Amino acid sequence: MKKIIFIFLITLKFVAVSGGKSNFNFLTIGIDAKAVSMGDAVVSSPISFGFIYYNPAILSMIESPSVMLSYRNWMVDGDILYSAIGIKNKFINMALSLHTLIISHIELREKPGDPISYFSARDMAISFSISPNFKSKFKIGLTTKYILEKIYVYETNTLSADLGFLYTLNLKEFELNLGGAIRNIGIPSSIVSFGASTKYATNFAKLLLTSELRYRTLEKRFLYGFGSSFEFNSILNFQVGYEFGLYVHSFKFGLGVKVAKFIVNYAYSPFDYSLPSSHTLSLIYKL
Repeated sequence: MKKIIFIFLITLKFVAVSGGKSNFNFLTIGIDAKAVSMGDAVVSSPISFGFIYYNPAILSMIESPSVMLSYRNWMVDGDILYSAIGIKNKFINMALSLHTLIISHIELREKPGDPISYFSARDMAISFSISPNFKSKFKIGLTTKYILEKIYVYETNTLSADLGFLYTLNLKEFELNLGGAIRNIGIPSSIVSFGASTKYATNFAKLLLTSELRYRTLEKRFLYGFGSSFEFNSILNFQVGYEFGLYVHSFKFGLGVKVAKFIVNYAYSPFDYSLPSSHTLSLIYKL
């Protein structure tokens, strides 16, 4: 059954690109393990360098220059790779990232029977992000993207952008953040997100609660995400999240550890329709 569903999805993708158009849906898939385990409800949560994928305004809050590598398996034979480097400057923070989705070993047939050959589908986005590093409770950020998609011998490319904001309010022991972003501007798979998060910290622990409302313009449907993160002694962290809407009702969880300047996070997210579960592993190194 899962192979039938996978073939159906690939067929839809093939028809879209062969017509010279694409929805570029790979840009809607979460790529940061900590974010994925929190239901991707992190548009208002400036706690990880990887969250700039969801809201470029978070780039203004990074504590130091950082490098990120992330891997996620997707559907049956899909592999998502994401890498990014962030630079902290006195006036403006910048980041450069490379995002790819590769679906390999797709069988090519002209008639029932053994395949005559194999081909692959490749999606790629090169992104450049900026966010002014000024002292203010209100932050903004912008990401520009060059996107390329190729299936078999068919290829298409385009430009897109993300625009985000973040507002931080400190209330004694609590920190309240409001955030929003418009992602993938100019292509069918754009997403409008608004969210809120609150953080409570003590000398040895931090608790973060998040909620987010997303609207996907392609499907014209709303998604809702909720997440929480518990960090102990700035070394261990645990996350849980829940996402529903758009035919998806998914409970996710993850964990992470910080060793010196390295942060490693893992996320587990199950799929419906008997498809294999997704595992995400992210590594962040603070320079």
